[in-house]
Amino acid sequence: MDIKQSAKAKKISDKIHCDFNYRFRNGECRQDEESSSRSPSIAVAFCEEYCIKVYDSENFKIKQKLSCGYYFCGVSVESDWLVSAIRDDGIYFIKCSDGNILKVLPSYIEHLSYVHIKRGNTFVSDETNHSVHCLNRDKETVWTFSSHAMKGPKDICTDAFGNIFVAACDSQSLIAISSDGKICKKLL
Repeated sequence: MDIKQSAKAKKISDKIHCDFNYRFRNGECRQDEESSSRSPSIAVAFCEEYCIKVYDSENFKIKQKLSCGYYFCGVSVESDWLVSAIRDDGIYFIKCSDGNILKVLPSYIEHLSYVHIKRGNTFVSDETNHSVHCLNRDKETVWTFSSHAMKGPKDICTDAFGNIFVAACDSQSLIAISSDGKICKKLL
């Protein structure tokens, strides 16, 4: 890959964010915990287009365009909702079937960047303050993590063991954080 291609790939990756871990069933999205004959869908947040698009993963055709008009930063799935951070505003819960915004949780985190929800915990990144916060169901802070190895944290995901993985743009690193927020390892 030459420098121009690499720069183009980075530019594209900063603008779209995906959640591959769900399927649409009967007009609702569900976490992909069981096998199904229906094809899985992919939700992609397009920041500069101010929308979330849902694609059929078999033919990559747009199935649905949701909640236009907001600067979505990443997308995650929780039950029948897509969840996205709206920078410097809050966490938006969007109904999968019709794209309506069900609720907005205002954020006390000044530079809210990205959000991921897993097992009742909400993980949010603060790109400016170089930190990741774990919030419980009552939106109380369980722990806050920061490290010199993690500058400009953006997208967040988790594994089956509860470990948190953070893509940090400014430090060009991938950081693994233990489920309790106490131990970290720089993977890339």
